[in-house]
This record gives sequence, C-alpha cells and structure tokens, in this order.
Amino acid sequence: MALENLTGHSEPFDAFADAESRRRQSAIWRAWIASQSWAAVEDELTRRLQDPNRDTVRRAAVALGHTGGDAAAVALAEYLAEHRGNNPFPEWQRTHRGDGARFNALSEVNPRTIQAVTRALGHLKAEAAVSLLAETLAQHGDPATGNLFLAEAAAEALGRIGTPAAEAALVEGFSKLQDYPLYTSWYGDHPALMACHASPIHYFILEALDRCGSTGAESILPHMIRSLPVDPDRALLLSNDDYETLVGRILRRHGAERAVVETCLAILGDPQAAKTASIEDAVSTMHRCWGGHPCPENRAAQVLSLVCRDPRHQPRVLAAFDRYRAKPTEIPRVFDTGIPVVLELPVKNWVCFFLARTLGNLGDSRTVTPLITALKQSPPEAAGGRPDPLGPGVLFLHNDLTPCWRAAVAWALGRLGDRRAVPTLLDVARDLKNATDTRHAAAEALERIADPASREAIRQLAADYPELSTRRALEEAADACRHEEQVASGRSP
Repeated sequence: MALENLTGHSEPFDAFADAESRRRQSAIWRAWIASQSWAAVEDELTRRLQDPNRDTVRRAAVALGHTGGDAAAVALAEYLAEHRGNNPFPEWQRTHRGDGARFNALSEVNPRTIQAVTRALGHLKAEAAVSLLAETLAQHGDPATGNLFLAEAAAEALGRIGTPAAEAALVEGFSKLQDYPLYTSWYGDHPALMACHASPIHYFILEALDRCGSTGAESILPHMIRSLPVDPDRALLLSNDDYETLVGRILRRHGAERAVVETCLAILGDPQAAKTASIEDAVSTMHRCWGGHPCPENRAAQVLSLVCRDPRHQPRVLAAFDRYRAKPTEIPRVFDTGIPVVLELPVKNWVCFFLARTLGNLGDSRTVTPLITALKQSPPEAAGGRPDPLGPGVLFLHNDLTPCWRAAVAWALGRLGDRRAVPTLLDVARDLKNATDTRHAAAEALERIADPASREAIRQLAADYPELSTRRALEEAADACRHEEQVASGRSP
C-alpha cells in the first residue's frame, strides 16, 4: 500500500510519469520520421491524386499539404486546374433552395475533395499557384454561376501563401463580390433571414487578408462595411461577433478608425464630427430585413461598436449615448394580426444598445458613473406592463421594445470591471421587472467584476432565483468572487 501510494497517487510521480511518457513518444516519432523515405511517400501520395475514388484523393491531398514538396505542389495545381470546371451547383440549386439546400457526404455536389486539394496548395505556400488560385476565386465567386465552397478554399490558400501577389488577388476578389445576402441565400439561408448572417466567402477573404497582415486593402474598406450583416436580430448579441471583430481590426490596421468614427458620430448628430463621403455611403447602405429597415443611425452605432477602440473618443461616444437615451420611444405593437408586428424599428433602443457596447469596448473608467446612472434612471423593461399571456403578445415578455439596451449597459459595466457598479447590478438582477436579457447580463457582469464583498449577497440571491439561466450565472459569479477572495488572501483556489 505504501509503494502504491508513493508511485500511483502522488502528484510529483504522476508529473514525472507524464513527462517521461511524452519524452519516449517523442523519441519514437523522431526515429520513425528519420527512417522514412519522404520522396517515396510524396510520390505515392501524388499518384493517389489520380484515383477515381474522391475520398482517396481527398486524404492524399490533406497528407500532401502537411508533408509534400515542390512535386506535390505541381500535382495539386494540375488537379485543381483540371477539375475546377466540374461545377454541379448551378444546376443542383435549381431544386435545392432554402431549407432544401443540403447534401450528404456521398452526394455528387460534396465539395470536400476539391477543397482539400486547394487548401493543400496554401499549406505548401505554393507561390507558383497564386495566379491559378486567383483565377479560381474569380471564376467561382459569383453565386449565380460559381462553386462558393471552392472559392472559399482558394481564399484560404491565398491567405496562407501571403505574398504581395496573393494579397492583391484577395483584394481584387473581394472587390468583385456582390451584396452579401445573395451569398447567404446561396448557402441555404431562409428568406426570413435575408440580411441576418455573414457571407462565408466575404469572411474567408477578409480572414485571409487579416492572416497576411494586409495594409493594401484600402480600396475595399467601404465594401467591407457594406458587407456587415445588418439584420436587427443580430443586436441580441451583447458583444461584437467574429465578422464585426474581423472588419474592425482590418479597418484599424489601415488607419481608418478616426475617419470611420468621425463619420458615424456625424450621422449620430455630433456637430463637431466630419464625414468621409465613401464611408458615409457605406454606412448608409442597408438591406431590407424581416424585422424592418434599419436607418443610418442604427447602422452608424453598430459600425462604431466594432471600429472605435481609441479612448480619446469616449467623451463624444458618451454624449451620443446620452442624447439617444433621452429620446422617447412611442412605437406601438400591433397585436391583432397574429404574430405581433412592430411598425418601425425603435431607433433609441438600437442606437443605445450599440453605443453601450462601444463604451464597454473602450474600457474607459470615466464611463462607469454615467452607465450606473443610466441603469438607475431608466425604468425596467416591464415597467410599462406585460402583454396578455392569453393573446398573441405571449411571444413578448414585456412591453418595452427590443433590443434591451439596458442589457448592453450592464454588459459594459462588466467589461469595465469597476466594483462601484456592484450594488446597482445586484439591484437589476433582483428586480424581475427587468427583462431576462438585462438580468442575465447583470449577473454575468457581477461574475466579471468578482467583488469578494458581494459574494454572500450573490449567493443568497441565487439560492431561490426563479429563472434557471440567470440563477446559474449568479452561481458562477459567486464562485468567481470566492476565487478572487482566495487569490487576494494568498490561499490556493
């Protein structure tokens, strides 16, 4: 028993055993690698590219992307040149639209093999294939005639190659793309979500440019802004999504933050702001959405939230937030048509939502007190009542219009991490007249702040909280407070 305890259950021994196992495995792999004839392996895998079985070709291409050399790059490029014209999608999509745009792995339209070949060229950094990949991206970037899955892979490969010529091909490819809803529809997006989702091919090109660290994409910056999904459903996300984050990062890398911020603030009524015409046009270009047609103000606040990261802009962003927070919202819901209808989008709610997000992203401590004040002074979402649960309004939980901009304020306070916000956040979480979104955001903000002095109050609130999601968020907040207390006292968590 003593020997077992010594060798089988002690942390030092387990750590030693793990390290020794890794060392032996590494030695075995090094010996195996050294014993291989990699020229023969490459030759065999290259021959498999001619196999009639698509799965065999795909597996060979993936392997060549990790192990191949110049001969592999030549063979992969030849395969792509020969097979990229085999495009079943224009005909296939005639009878596969919307919810029916799907296929299984054995389907003729399954694009995985040609994608694997194309991506392998990128993994091998095959500079000689740049022109071929650029042509492929151009040929297949049209949703009416192309194979967008292949265009995606070509963009990925160009991004991995990363030469000036590859970067130029990506910029050219993006400049030729049409409005993003045409592409989301190609992928099978439901017509009711016509402007809600990001276009994958737009995203893959931008991701490739970002991988290159591109600073040569100035000509397509307005097009990037226009490609941002605009549907109001997206504003239910408290933080920027991946597409917004990517576009914001590229815009800042090109030194465009100030021009974009100035233009957006001008649209939001800042008399000191100066517009840039091309950016104003891009921000003001929007697509009709199922939930309504956003106005330029809504869009300007959204774009501001993904670009603005310089704390010097904080006073003017806060001033815009206060201006819109003071605006009344008197838009009725129509309940006599079945599903409740909102006749127009509530500009105040959308702009305040995005501006609160912006203030949270800026991380400026000067924002803490104004945001606390905003939560205290603004009534809960259900202060004006709740819809009749026996009528069509049951789809809504409160009479205030969405999005719940106060939820974004609570989220922003969590990002700012200032313990002065804790009492107000606790009050918000306690009051069930606040929307679920707002209370849950307050609970998550309490977790991020992790004030040990609030642990007992949070724990008591969570004990019999009537709503599961917020209860769990409160429990996690209490755990975070305990962890912070242990760290502060020098005890191991």
